[in-house]
Amino acid sequence: MKDRHRHLYVIHELTETKFELCRVLNTYDTDSAAIDDVKKLLSNKISEKDLLKMLDKKGIC
Repeated sequence: MKDRHRHLYVIHELTETKFELCRVLNTYDTDSAAIDDVKKLLSNKISEKDLLKMLDKKGIC
């Protein structure tokens, strides 16, 4: 099955010579909401696909 979700990425500058490329799974209004979803993701209560579906519903980008 083809992945129909948008692929959003952020370049995060760690130092002047080190960068990370990060995939955006969802956006949040508070850090506590983001932390809750990270906990759910790491404990397999939610999947990356679920988070991407939530992002799609928001219509961002």
